Amino acid sequence: KQAEYTDEELGHYALAVDHYCHFTSPIRRYPDLTIHRMIDEIIERPEKGKGQSPQGLRQLGHELSLRERRAEAAERELTKVKLLTWMIDNKIRTLEAMITGVETFGMFCRGTDVPVEGLLHISRLGKHDYFHQDVPKFSIVGERTGQEYRVGDLLTVEVEKIDLDRRELDFRLPRPKEYGNAKKQETAAPGKADPQGAPKSKKKKNVRKVKSKKTRKKKRK
Repeated sequence: KQAEYTDEELGHYALAVDHYCHFTSPIRRYPDLTIHRMIDEIIERPEKGKGQSPQGLRQLGHELSLRERRAEAAERELTKVKLLTWMIDNKIRTLEAMITGVETFGMFCRGTDVPVEGLLHISRLGKHDYFHQDVPKFSIVGERTGQEYRVGDLLTVEVEKIDLDRRELDFRLPRPKEYGNAKKQETAAPGKADPQGAPKSKKKKNVRKVKSKKTRKKKRK
């Protein structure tokens, strides 16, 4: 659950303290300034009370919580735009990635060297298998082959599509290399391997020896 500014004293869960209030930070957020004003008023002008009313603080806390979430979302979107733009400019086509999440429609992968996240759709896992989500194991499993992809697994992915307007990145698995007969096959030299890898042997020509006339005359003598 995301933290929310409130007028209630709820303590600090991570620090395990009952009374807690952050009154300063390096970026000087507006909630910190509000606390500064309240402390200043209590110390310097105690006769005026304890600052804003609980209702006013509650409304202020709600508004500040919304604005903070919007700012975080805008920061994430800007980071996506910068990363995707960098990938387009540098023509990044292949990268190592870690599976960060699995859904019924595929899995999300995040680059290990480049912190960019994209979707590897379930249709890109193989045409000859049906994959389903295994929720308890945080994985996707192929029913025919038993191939399993788990959260935390590392794999090599290829960039299939980058949609900068939507800030979306689609991955696919590397396609296996296909080997076939070329239209024009090279002819191997005699005694060396041919394109299929089998060594070619020299064929002896069937030559009929013909004796010369001089040789026949010597035998008659």
